[in-house]
Amino acid sequence: MQIFWGISKPIASDGATILAFSKLGKHLLDQGEGWFFRSDNLLTETDPSRLRWELLPDGEHGVRHESFGSIQEEHNVVSLSGDELYCIYRTTTGHPCQSYSRDGGRSWTAPEHATYSPGGNKIKHPRACPKIWRTATGKYLLWFHNFAGHTFDGRNPAWICGGIEKNGMLHWSQPEILLYDDDPKVRMSYPDLIEQDGRYWGYRDTKKR
Repeated sequence: MQIFWGISKPIASDGATILAFSKLGKHLLDQGEGWFFRSDNLLTETDPSRLRWELLPDGEHGVRHESFGSIQEEHNVVSLSGDELYCIYRTTTGHPCQSYSRDGGRSWTAPEHATYSPGGNKIKHPRACPKIWRTATGKYLLWFHNFAGHTFDGRNPAWICGGIEKNGMLHWSQPEILLYDDDPKVRMSYPDLIEQDGRYWGYRDTKKR
């Protein structure tokens, strides 16, 4: 049996298409790690039988670090300059983890807790989807919950940060509340973003626990 899923949309990076997903090593939700499918001709090839796919990173291990425990899942990826990539994903440590690739996803830096700037304060987040987008302007948006929880709870309110790339690293603004519900039992997660003509529309899944 194989268990894996993805919450990251396909992205275009340096002429290639990248799809991120999380693979679990143990039923039901344990030993998660991040993997990426890469196609160098999906954007140009019209014959499905001629599509080329690679499974990345190279080797036998995906994006994870043993020091952050078994739960490492819901890997998101965005493109940086050239063929560089950034990945952020959820854990049960009270913080999301981040990793960078400088070679189109073939190798990744050792995951570390995501911070507002290199060496800065850690971003707080429970076991929930930390969603990231790159906008048409080349800047970034990060949806998270600003709460250092260790479970699925704490998804209300939702916060957002704006990000820019400096010297190959992401730097985030201070967070602002984006959405909230008066009922603390409501959980908001799995958002999406539509961008058109400089305007933005958002969506999120909402349910009571």
